[in-house]
Amino acid sequence: MILFGLTAKEILPFLIHALFITPFGHKVTGPKIAGRMLIYQKHYLGSLIVPFIITSILLTNTLFMTLGIPGNNGVQNSSGTLVTFIVYVFAPLIIVLANIFSVMLMVTNKEQQINHQLRILGTNTTQLVATVFYKAFICGIVTVIWGALFNSILYLALYKISLLVRSPAKLNIWSILYFPVASSILSFSFILMIGCYSITKSHHLRE
Repeated sequence: MILFGLTAKEILPFLIHALFITPFGHKVTGPKIAGRMLIYQKHYLGSLIVPFIITSILLTNTLFMTLGIPGNNGVQNSSGTLVTFIVYVFAPLIIVLANIFSVMLMVTNKEQQINHQLRILGTNTTQLVATVFYKAFICGIVTVIWGALFNSILYLALYKISLLVRSPAKLNIWSILYFPVASSILSFSFILMIGCYSITKSHHLRE
């Protein structure tokens, strides 16, 4: 997770380019424009998307430790579950949420300036909203992909341990998607909310 946090600004633009820009070739499409904007606006990737991805990994890791450690048979006492949650998730989660809300103010101001410039160039409100939607959609997809990738590594490690100790882990393979999908929905909603608010503010700024 530390390595991902340090390299996200280089890795995520490559993934966005491969998924949402290269397949369209020379065509001008909404996802392609939004993808290029995200690559240019790296504050979205480094400050907003990475915390959502890391949160989904932390929560999945806690789920695995609580329910899937071989020998527990999927059961752990409530006090142990509470301690696990507090130690491994609660404190980092508070830091992540504080970071997201602090970055929100910075991103909102930046977005207002960009939207104001686009309005001067002739972009209408419908086009701005469509671009914001595609940006939020792309960020949501990226969150799912990277969260599931890291969680699959954790799942495979746990599965290997269960084979070595001959005590099958009581976890479904689909558990690697639970929190990435939830984080994806949150990141999509969060970015869409920020974008629409910035569009509204830029409209008032123009007037």
